[in-house]
Amino acid sequence: MRCRDQMLMGAQLTFHWQRALLEGMSPVDDAGYNSSYSTTAMRGGCTAETREKILQDLKDWVEDLNGARVYWTNGMAGTGKTTIMYTLCEWLAAMRRLGGNFFCSQGLELCRNVNNIVPTLAYQIAQYSPAYRTALCNVLEKEPGACKLNVQQQFEKLVQGPMQAVAGAMPDGAVVVIDALDECHDGWAFRMFLDTLLKHAVALPIKFIVASRPEPAIRAKMSGPGYSPSILYLHDIEASLVEEDIKKYLNSALASMSPSPSSDDVVKLAKRAGKLFIYAATVVRYIAPDDSCVPSAARLQALLGGDSGSTLQHKGIDGLYTGVLSAAFGAEREAGELAALRLTLQTAICAKEPMSAQTVASILGLTEDEVRIALQPLRSVLHVQEGGLGLVSSFHASFPDYMFDQVRSGKFFCDKKVHNEVLANGCLDVMKGKLRFNICKLESSFVFDKDIIDLEERIEKSISTELSYSCRYWGVHVREGDFSDAVHERLVDLLTHRLLFWMEVLNLQQHMSMGAEMLRHLQNQLNVSEYVQFDYPGH
Repeated sequence: MRCRDQMLMGAQLTFHWQRALLEGMSPVDDAGYNSSYSTTAMRGGCTAETREKILQDLKDWVEDLNGARVYWTNGMAGTGKTTIMYTLCEWLAAMRRLGGNFFCSQGLELCRNVNNIVPTLAYQIAQYSPAYRTALCNVLEKEPGACKLNVQQQFEKLVQGPMQAVAGAMPDGAVVVIDALDECHDGWAFRMFLDTLLKHAVALPIKFIVASRPEPAIRAKMSGPGYSPSILYLHDIEASLVEEDIKKYLNSALASMSPSPSSDDVVKLAKRAGKLFIYAATVVRYIAPDDSCVPSAARLQALLGGDSGSTLQHKGIDGLYTGVLSAAFGAEREAGELAALRLTLQTAICAKEPMSAQTVASILGLTEDEVRIALQPLRSVLHVQEGGLGLVSSFHASFPDYMFDQVRSGKFFCDKKVHNEVLANGCLDVMKGKLRFNICKLESSFVFDKDIIDLEERIEKSISTELSYSCRYWGVHVREGDFSDAVHERLVDLLTHRLLFWMEVLNLQQHMSMGAEMLRHLQNQLNVSEYVQFDYPGH
């Protein structure tokens, strides 16, 4: 009996000893996916029967013991990353595979401090694996200040060392989930964290999934040379699949409305949302909030009718966009870098079609490197096509709407007239520098275009993307911008010296009708009669 009592007493002492050591790491309870703070943050799982393909892909990765040890789920602002990670955590917990999780959040200081991630995960893994707990406590007894070291040494001492020491005793298939890493403010520390994670994860008996926006520092690490994680781009998922999921979400979330929205109304809302779940969620909070009684039907019809007089319906998504831009413009940058950042951003939302970085640079008078650098912190609100020309465009129509409304966007406001003047001048300058007689160097003017065998190759070689854009859209930018003296002077120069060269480019690219339309619209803006006489193309 005495022996048994001694064993029980020893077990209790060990328990209290381990608990004291683990609590000494000061884990952040609010960082848990289902913590009390998750309610404040309105965090929750996916609506039933939505995001099924994405979740199944993640589950397949979890089950694949030979797959990559790190999985990066990235997506632009509002694509539903946190909701997906929450649902994955629920499934992992039910399967007894959730080793640990840390949901970063700008809303709480402790949850946006990257130095808290490793100690919190180590604490959770210790609850998950008794063998690891013993090995970790042995480390903490010898080095009680290990959790206060930099993130690299934290990881090596609190995760890598203890885990490798008991690798054979670790449960199979355990996963650690880290959500919204981009919301951590210490850029240097989280770059160090990613470096360390990618370096050591391959040798650990546990998998890691990281979710974030495609911020430059994270993207550089995840897409760089060396270890390659599995990667999922949420914003590249087929639009029709996302739209169906958003319709299911809207039907579920608005089910309590009386009368319920019609199927046509739901379809319209889903199409407006595009790939942005945050847009759909914001719409739901506006039309049918949980905490107040509002005229839901009237708000729905006002929204569908395009009434943007109320700022309430934009509150959620405006906060999202303001946060992204505050981070982009808040970093330490030279005045020239800030100017390039603003010009690039405003060009992306004012352009009449997606432009390549090279085209943006040529029209703005910047270098391509300046534009590419400017695009890096904007990838959460701008879509930069992977491969090919790398076309740049606004990710969702709600973002230009926000940018063009000064009340909503404040200091980030884009004055359309002012920036269209910038683009008009840029297009006219490009044409002045690149238009020339017989631009494709055709041997004869008596041969029909259709009979020139290599015409397409000549056009591609001779007419750059920036010249093509400028020839097709300078008139639109002139019409929508401030008609300044600078624009007037450039127009006179074009119409006096390069009118036929411009028409030749339009003809080669089969856009002559655009030229006629441009000149008709400009008739009331420019009195050309005292400078140059000309007829509209085709007249």
